[in-house]
Amino acid sequence: MRRTWVSKPALIRRPSHRRRGWWPIVVALATVILTILTGQLAVLALGLIATVVAFLLVRQSFAELVSMPVLRRFFRMETVGPGIDQFPMTGSVLVIANHASHFDPPILAHELPRPVTGVMTSTFYDRWYFYPLAKWIWSCIRVPDDARKTDAPEVDAIIASLDRGRSVLLFPEGWLRRKEEVTLRRFGQGIWRILKERPQTVIVPCWIDGTWGSRFSYKDGPPGGSKPPDRGRLIRVGVGEPFVIDPSLLADHWATPFHLMTRVADG
Repeated sequence: MRRTWVSKPALIRRPSHRRRGWWPIVVALATVILTILTGQLAVLALGLIATVVAFLLVRQSFAELVSMPVLRRFFRMETVGPGIDQFPMTGSVLVIANHASHFDPPILAHELPRPVTGVMTSTFYDRWYFYPLAKWIWSCIRVPDDARKTDAPEVDAIIASLDRGRSVLLFPEGWLRRKEEVTLRRFGQGIWRILKERPQTVIVPCWIDGTWGSRFSYKDGPPGGSKPPDRGRLIRVGVGEPFVIDPSLLADHWATPFHLMTRVADG
């Protein structure tokens, strides 16, 4: 699958939602300054309350702001495509992308201009050190990691999140890339079920290039382990034009995933 990348600075816009992550920091600094100037404990108490409230309101943006230096240490990221400037800033949006590395979700979350609700398998979601972040900071949707499951509660959770006007990030392959020659697996039926229930959902296709071969991909072995750390690795994200799927495609549960695969591959 050959991809052509054309850098178009006019179409590159850094995410604006991270700016809100400064709110708790600004409130905390103002609290310290006012407390020193007035010497009033009441000012300190009110400032602490205001800081907590500010954090709760923008906790995802704050977390992404804080984690940005870590990502930038490992990766150099370039985001291009018409979908950046055309990305809907309100209303329900379904972001779909290829999946080659465990770092794909935070990379997209940092590069898109609006906070996204991620989908995370229970293998990671249920770990004690991930759970507070997944549930309370990023509001991730839990996916039971059970190949024998007959139901898919995550589909209902995604639909409910879309109904609340959120932007949801989904990797429709349902699988982390394993082979060099297989750049994109067939999308699962979950994406068709979601769109069948909510056919007017705006879809934004993305392609992530460069994470395959990173420390957290399956190239040359399982993620992590003894692999060398990434240093300044170039990651390119292509964001395609938002669209609403043709209702006629939804009549065929095979045609829908195939069409969406094509849109993601086109970036």
